[in-house]
Amino acid sequence: MKLPDKPFQETLYHLRTKEHVILYDKLMTIAYEDEQDAIAFLEGEYERESTDYPFESPLFSETAALWGAKTIYIAAQLFLFRENKITELQTLLPPYKGTIDASVMLSADLCLRFLPAIKYALEAVDVNDPLIAILEEILNYFPYSGIGHDGTVAIPDLTVILNNECLKQLYLDRITENKATKWTTQPEIKSALLANIGDYKNDLWREFTN
Repeated sequence: MKLPDKPFQETLYHLRTKEHVILYDKLMTIAYEDEQDAIAFLEGEYERESTDYPFESPLFSETAALWGAKTIYIAAQLFLFRENKITELQTLLPPYKGTIDASVMLSADLCLRFLPAIKYALEAVDVNDPLIAILEEILNYFPYSGIGHDGTVAIPDLTVILNNECLKQLYLDRITENKATKWTTQPEIKSALLANIGDYKNDLWREFTN
């Protein structure tokens, strides 16, 4: 695939293929055409990933995927380029508007899974950066993407995860993969996780099961 020559698309391409972001020297706007191209690209990525999903995969959400892509793109650019006032940061990185369900959570995760890395980079420079709190708030409402990050863990509605077999299994697998003990405090998750790893608990995650 030819590398896109537009900043937004280029960022998404590198995220999805190389797992790193490109930082520019200014915050660039995203044209409508770029948004549509991004949605098409992310839908293809979702279809590719979902072939390995357990159970029945939730439908792709264009709105959530685009919101997640914009969030990661803008957060990454704000790492270097910061001419905005503190009060303007929330406007640049608005929360997701709408009901968060399995479709939304998984579609946004295509890009949102890289948000913790940006948060860590910000903390390495200035732990008091106001942008950090905004990113943590986003991750609190999208816990699947935030598994393993060391901020405050808050899951507003656990039923979103527990009521969808596909998301639930992916959630448990990511917790195990990251050995994210902080994400096992909810009784429903802990019991489901123990049942999930079964006889392999000592091999997969001795710290959690002991």
